[in-house]
Amino acid sequence: MLSALLWFEISAPTTGLAYAANYQPRSGGAIVQLVEAQVDLARTHGAPLVDRDALAGLRLRRNATAGAPALASDFQPMPAVQAQQRVRIDLSGDGMHLSVPGRALRDGAIGEVIDVLPSNATRPVQARVASAQVVTLED
Repeated sequence: MLSALLWFEISAPTTGLAYAANYQPRSGGAIVQLVEAQVDLARTHGAPLVDRDALAGLRLRRNATAGAPALASDFQPMPAVQAQQRVRIDLSGDGMHLSVPGRALRDGAIGEVIDVLPSNATRPVQARVASAQVVTLED
């Protein structure tokens, strides 16, 4: 019985979308620029992104390198509140309503409780994400 070591190469070139520049994680899909480029599907680990319009409401999960193929798995939905974003902190009860500006200390989806730092405060408070850029103070 004979055995032989074989080396081979597979490629599946196609026209696809690639990153026009380097981008950091959490970059919004609206600022990510894509260009048409030759993409080798045999070297990608996931489905390539086929539509630029699909980036609306999404942000990058990881670093993106100029010239690398843009993959659908590179993106995730944009949270209602992003870490370090300015937010409005609302407190309501007994016929009163107060609002103060603050800063979110981490990302949060609607309904999630996150830490926020009110303006001129030294300690964070917990607040529930009510909508984009709005949180309500928890008791």
